[in-house]
Amino acid sequence: MKRETQSQKDFNDKDLEYLVAQAALFQTAGFETSSSTMTMTLFELVHNTAIQDRLRSEIKEYFGYEDHISYERLQEMAYLGQVVNETLRKYLIAGFVERECAQPQSGEKFTLKPHYDFKVPSGMPFYVSILEIQRDEKVNICLKVPIKYWPDPEKYDPDRFAPENRDKINMDAYMPFGIGPRNCIGMRLGLLQAKLGLVNLLHNHSVAKCDKTIDSFKFDVKTPIIASNVDIYVRLQKD
Repeated sequence: MKRETQSQKDFNDKDLEYLVAQAALFQTAGFETSSSTMTMTLFELVHNTAIQDRLRSEIKEYFGYEDHISYERLQEMAYLGQVVNETLRKYLIAGFVERECAQPQSGEKFTLKPHYDFKVPSGMPFYVSILEIQRDEKVNICLKVPIKYWPDPEKYDPDRFAPENRDKINMDAYMPFGIGPRNCIGMRLGLLQAKLGLVNLLHNHSVAKCDKTIDSFKFDVKTPIIASNVDIYVRLQKD
């Protein structure tokens, strides 16, 4: 039974529609993003068996002999977090972010030099490729000294995010969920779903190559999110 409180008296139908729409967005966006992250992780684990063995060892250690795992134990899996972070670096869900230029009232204006002689007007919307940033070893953003981001960016290396290497990472160059106050509101839900799915799958199963497993792929140019242009197959093997 729904009871109306004092704070609900000014709550109209449009507000309700807005909340329902937000809930639907959480549900639909969460499924696709989490499944894509898990798919790309399994694709890399197939081609990097040492990483898969290390991840499965951690999962078995934390899972124990129970048939489920708690939220707290899931968050304690350090290597699982590194694996998911590296997957999202190499295969982030959205390849770009949209921003609006806000030129300072005083001081040097933002330009595209030395690449182009163009001063960006205030209020102009533009797209920034996150994919290029997260797969770039060195990016010169109009600075005298190039900023080093990701050494050997095509290599799948979860140890980039190991605690002892965190100070070597420029976290401004890592934004799979966006960055700033308008980053993805469903970040924690998406990470939780991806981690939980991988843990339950790899607890008693391993993945290996099959006849249809591909070694590489190109991104599908017809989708608004990062996705493979071909189907990805792996062999699931029960222990």
